[in-house]
Amino acid sequence: MKKIITLLFTLFLASVLFAQTGSVAVVSIPDEIEAGDTVDIQVSYTSNIPVTVTAQLFQTQENLLSPDYNTWVKAFTLKDKPADTNAIVTISFIVPGSTAPSTTLTNRQYTFDFKLTPTAGGSDFGYNNGTADHTVIIKPSSIVFDKIDFKNAEVLIKKVGETITVDFEYTLSDVRNVKAGIAIYSSTGAWVGNAMVGETEVAQYFSDQAKTTTTPVQKTATIVIPEGLKPSALLENGNVYKLVVTIAKADWGWITDKKVDITIENIEEVVEERIQLPSYMLSEVEAGKSLDFGVMYFLAETRNLKAALAIYTTEGVFESVVTVDNNEVAQMFDAVAATGATAATQVVSLDLPSTITPSASLPAGKVYKLEISIIGTDGTVIKKETSPFTVTAVKTTETEISTTGLSIFPQPATGTEVTVSYDGDINAVVVRNEAGVTVNTDIVYNGTTAVINTSNLSNGLYFVTVSTNNGVAVVKLIK
Repeated sequence: MKKIITLLFTLFLASVLFAQTGSVAVVSIPDEIEAGDTVDIQVSYTSNIPVTVTAQLFQTQENLLSPDYNTWVKAFTLKDKPADTNAIVTISFIVPGSTAPSTTLTNRQYTFDFKLTPTAGGSDFGYNNGTADHTVIIKPSSIVFDKIDFKNAEVLIKKVGETITVDFEYTLSDVRNVKAGIAIYSSTGAWVGNAMVGETEVAQYFSDQAKTTTTPVQKTATIVIPEGLKPSALLENGNVYKLVVTIAKADWGWITDKKVDITIENIEEVVEERIQLPSYMLSEVEAGKSLDFGVMYFLAETRNLKAALAIYTTEGVFESVVTVDNNEVAQMFDAVAATGATAATQVVSLDLPSTITPSASLPAGKVYKLEISIIGTDGTVIKKETSPFTVTAVKTTETEISTTGLSIFPQPATGTEVTVSYDGDINAVVVRNEAGVTVNTDIVYNGTTAVINTSNLSNGLYFVTVSTNNGVAVVKLIK
């Protein structure tokens, strides 16, 4: 126990005898310094060990004289100064040219902070700060630096085809190149490349701009977002676009820049809503039969579609949709999705009741018309197309043939052929268009199937007459 107590006393005595002690006192600090200038600051220090003497420039805390250590500007040191008492030394301090002038600060000043650091390493000591004689006024620099910035920086959202007007300003220390353009950056802020369409950069160049004074030069760039520039949403790996104004050397080597986020969107398609009846559609159908056709349409948003048989005057004035037994001769398609600028097709099948009044029996001055309408979700008719239509009387000589066991695939027709299948042997197949004209096409028979070559058929509705040992049946084919 005695040995331990002796050792502890020895360590305590050593810590007292060799403790670092010292101080720093200000001898002279200029009252004013121009940003970019080098000034000599004289201090005296006292230290019992070799030290590094450090001068640091900060802003003060608001309405106080003590430094705000979050506003560090610059530090300069004198290293390996010997132990001494009241030794006067001179620190050459360069105030960065980019330092904001004192006049731009609110409720703050600039102040110097001094400290000693053991040459051999250890904690700082001998601090001196927080008094009025440490403060200094920083004046605007008369040195011209390469600086560039936006006049009104804001996050931009632009569409392909739109124009960006970029207002910016710069000062140049020599003849420089200046550029405003769009570049691609990674999600971590690393430059990936310039925005390009083919071999053309999305940018405006200002080559060989003259050296300036400290007064910034105002500049405006006009950049059109070209067609073919990939929208931001389609950039790979989370990359983003930025609008960048850049100062570069004569060889376009980068010096400095400023960036702001920009999002590029696809141009909005202006969709003219319309609907179109097929040119091949039948204009005459027998009562009791079905009228089948396809309509092409363009929708800007979700709409309803309606196909109907209506009565008009011979002067073209709408009177009413045809009703038979209180049922409209019509077909409704609700909540049809928007198409944009790409056409879509809807197959319509209107069943004409056998009791419908034939056209020839309509009152004088009345006619039938087929209507196709685009209707808003509020019931407003947005667009309507009509076509003259004749309903003929029911023929009494025709015998209906059952289509049970008869099929055609694929339906609608895709590719270059369709297959007709029946429960028994197929003897003959005839393809007719809506006008009843026989269409010449290759047909290969194989017992209970027949393969129709559809490669030469135009889009539309066809009627396929199939002759079997059991009789004749007609099926529809849509291509």
